Amino acid sequence: RLAGKFVLYISDTLYTSNFDLIIDQGSTLLIGSGATINNNAVIINYGTINNEGTINLDVVSSIISNYGVINNYGTIANSNYGEIDNYSGAQIFNINGSTINNSGTITNNSGATITNNSGATITNSGTITNNSGATITNNQTISNSGTITNSGTINGSGSINPKGTITGAGSCNQCA
Repeated sequence: RLAGKFVLYISDTLYTSNFDLIIDQGSTLLIGSGATINNNAVIINYGTINNEGTINLDVVSSIISNYGVINNYGTIANSNYGEIDNYSGAQIFNINGSTINNSGTITNNSGATITNNSGATITNSGTITNNSGATITNNQTISNSGTITNSGTINGSGSINPKGTITGAGSCNQCA
């Protein structure tokens, strides 16, 4: 558990197979360039995760529960067993040159935001659920061969290509 004003820097490989990793508000998990977290448990983030390396969610029960901020400068690979839950007030930023590969499940809950910045890519062959009151701002490309269920808002200057399956009554300037 990262408690208080704690900063943990990962420079190699960390396996979270036998323990949950909890990042408290005010704490930061820094994953350095070339470093990897193989998450085989639950990461609960109330603080900040700055990822310059790779986060793998690749077994059953690989979960990121985000209540804070995730700044992705590297790669987040969410396998068909993985789950990313973005809760109210939480933010995920996919920064220029970074990638989120999702073949699992991403749920963006009411009051949460996911921002795909210019020069970044989200590749979805799984399921993305953007609930009512949630926002996905896409300023580059979401490559969707999976399913996006949108009850919230998808906006921005980017595109969703290919479209894959997009359902829901939410607002989307990129879904037509």
